[in-house]
Amino acid sequence: MDVTPEGWGNVEINGDIPCNYPSEAFIFESGEEIVIEAVPQTGYHFAGWEGEPTINERDNPLEIEIDNNMALTATFAPDFYEYASNDGKVTIAIADGTDVEDGSGEPVSEIEFTADAAPPPLPAQTALAGQVYYVAPDGTTFDPEARLIWSYNPETLPEGTNAEDLVITYYDEGDSEWTLLKCDVDTENNLVTAEIDHLSTFAILIPLPLVAPPPEALFTSSALTISPATVGSGGTVSISVTIANNGGMEGSIVVPLKINGEVENTSDLTLAAATSQTVTFTTSRDAEGDYEVNVNGLTGSFTVDSTMVTSIQPENFSNDAPEPEEQDSGGGINWLIATPIIVAVFLAVFLPIKLKKKHYEW
Repeated sequence: MDVTPEGWGNVEINGDIPCNYPSEAFIFESGEEIVIEAVPQTGYHFAGWEGEPTINERDNPLEIEIDNNMALTATFAPDFYEYASNDGKVTIAIADGTDVEDGSGEPVSEIEFTADAAPPPLPAQTALAGQVYYVAPDGTTFDPEARLIWSYNPETLPEGTNAEDLVITYYDEGDSEWTLLKCDVDTENNLVTAEIDHLSTFAILIPLPLVAPPPEALFTSSALTISPATVGSGGTVSISVTIANNGGMEGSIVVPLKINGEVENTSDLTLAAATSQTVTFTTSRDAEGDYEVNVNGLTGSFTVDSTMVTSIQPENFSNDAPEPEEQDSGGGINWLIATPIIVAVFLAVFLPIKLKKKHYEW
């Protein structure tokens, strides 16, 4: 008796659970009836039997009359397959058995998340509570629906807003508008979940109070971009974030850049009311490894790979040689050639006359 994958479940024989897998032989009398049951661990389910004798692979438990040697393996599968963004903030959980197809009706085996640094305009009276993600392949559908799970940082929510009002939306390309999804908010674990039947551009939003903007400045951060995500030793990484002043008057803010928890740089910013500006930092590292980035509460990372070659070109260097100036091939005078000749003739003719005249005056 065996199980696969190891640790995803156990097998009970007449109520006894074998201690080790593959288990040692169990001896029963010929003609004896036994009950074999596959018991999955939490988060997994029984997927079928493999081995001998030939049986209905989906029957569970099995009621068998012993008449020959047996070698069975219980197989288990996870209840959900999960795909997550690189920063771990967004997860799509797909139940086992879900039909996942692209726009051409072909099965989809990979899902990719891309942070959208220039998302479509947000609905009025809303603010971002995290990144905007474009999730591909475009046109992918789920039947039944998949679960979108989004984690948020309560410390970065605009002052005066309530986490229970957080919503997940997707951008409808056909109608050019954001569409609300029915959401559940878990304020204890800082999670928002929604059911989705297709992939799109997704955002987590917080409604702003439907009142006049406060008289003071109110700053929010969004659209953290780290480029490139992987760089060679000593290579330059560009880190940018958009800072918006959603308040009613001009204000100033110090935007800090932290690498692995240490403040590396800051940017002093002054914004008028209802304006925004992108702040960009650059950094580099020689040591290979992963580096955590935090800009005003938004987090990401980049990787230094010493096997990569960093290409450095002199400033203002161009591979494009300047086009030679086109010469006039018509009947006009080429002054580049004619001018030196005229000067030479002038000196040859008039200079002796001048010298001669001076000679007589002496």
